[in-house]
Amino acid sequence: MTPLAPHLTAFLRDHLPRERGASPHTIASYADSFVLLLRFAAARVKREPADLQVEDLDVALVRAFLNHLESNRGNGARSRNIRFSAIRSFFRYIEYRAPRAPSIICGPTRRRSSRYSPRTARPRSGPAAFGHPPIG
Repeated sequence: MTPLAPHLTAFLRDHLPRERGASPHTIASYADSFVLLLRFAAARVKREPADLQVEDLDVALVRAFLNHLESNRGNGARSRNIRFSAIRSFFRYIEYRAPRAPSIICGPTRRRSSRYSPRTARPRSGPAAFGHPPIG
C-alpha cells in the first residue's frame, strides 16, 4: 500500500508551483478539490483522511465522488470538470512515483449546456453600429 499524504503534499507544494508554474489560485482550487475528495473517500472506506492510501482512490470511488458533487452538492458540469481535472492531474503526476497507483487518467467529462443562444447575425460595426447610414 502507498500512503497518499506524502504524494499529495509534494504535488501541491512542489510540483504545481515549481514545475508547472501554477498560480496560487489554481493551487488553492486543487487543494479544495482534494479536501472534498478525501472527506468523501474517508467516509466511503471508513478511515481517517490521513490514513488513506493511493490505492483507495480507484475509478469507482472517483466516479461516485463526481456524481456526489452533482447530485448532493448541486455542482454544475463546470465545477465537476474542474474537480476532475485536479484529480487527473494528480494521477498523471503520481503514475511514475507510485507505479501501483490506479489509472484515472481517462474518464468522462460532462458537457455543460450553453446559457447563451448562438448568434444568428454578426454584430454591426462601423457607421451602422451607431445608427448612421452607410457612406457612399
